[in-house]
Amino acid sequence: MKALLLKEYYSNQSTYAATFIFFAVAAWVIGDDQIPSFVSILFVGVYLFSTSYVDDQNNSHILINSLPVNRCLVVTSKYISGLLVGMLLLILTIVPNILIPGYTPLTEIALAAAAIMMVIAFYYPIYIIFGHRFMGYVFSAVLIGLLVMGPILSKTNVLDTIVIFIQQQSTVALMTGVTAASILILILSWMISVRVYVAKQF
Repeated sequence: MKALLLKEYYSNQSTYAATFIFFAVAAWVIGDDQIPSFVSILFVGVYLFSTSYVDDQNNSHILINSLPVNRCLVVTSKYISGLLVGMLLLILTIVPNILIPGYTPLTEIALAAAAIMMVIAFYYPIYIIFGHRFMGYVFSAVLIGLLVMGPILSKTNVLDTIVIFIQQQSTVALMTGVTAASILILILSWMISVRVYVAKQF
């Protein structure tokens, strides 16, 4: 596992650097008094898409599977590296916000961490089944959807209703429920990805 994680790091060093540089620029441009958590969630998606592009360009799957490695561990290393990058981006988002007086980040951390796990949980099974090109279409559709639906939703009370609903919930119950559900979906996603990847021909 350690060797596979190091492989993920060394084969994607430029992607790591680009992800964190553009994340810092986006946080600086978008952030006003505080950095929105969705910036870290967005850049987890960027990281996953970029690393899978590098893997496809370098034919990494063919190379790695020509070696005597456990395919289950190959998939697991990708989930772990995605989670590590996601949590690091979340920390970089939360730490500056903690300096703001009166800012209570626990609920935001729980929701953002859950969102990061969900992005990873949905990305890898679809990528392994349909490939990088299909994920490009999905990624483009999501970005266009956000650009189109964002202004529309901002004019309705949908977001306000969601925020009020969240605020009415017990913080502990909300954090526990969301985190547990996200972990469960992530584990289910990992099981599906392993099953598909093991059966896949490279």
